[in-house]
Amino acid sequence: MSDEAVDRAVRGSGVVPTPYDTDDHLTRPEALTALTDRERGVTALAAHGMSNAEIAERLVLSPLTVRSHIQRAMTKLHARDRAQLVVIAYQSGLVTPQPRPGDHTGGQNRCE
Repeated sequence: MSDEAVDRAVRGSGVVPTPYDTDDHLTRPEALTALTDRERGVTALAAHGMSNAEIAERLVLSPLTVRSHIQRAMTKLHARDRAQLVVIAYQSGLVTPQPRPGDHTGGQNRCE
């Protein structure tokens, strides 16, 4: 499908692109100000690889409440899915990569 065809389809669908339709917003920490403290915390734990059940246990919440926080964060940050929410969390600085136990590369990938 050509770019022109995509443009026509978007215009005809009634979908109005937002400023967040480009990836440049992913690196702006101020994008996170739309989130509540709880949504930020749940997003950070999700970015560290925790499941909804694990987050619920850690924060003493129900898994459905955690799911709601994740969904609201995704909506507010215009994330298509949980994976994109995790990308946003890292690129905005909400979380930073941590070296794994036993990783002596300082968290960087190196070929020996």
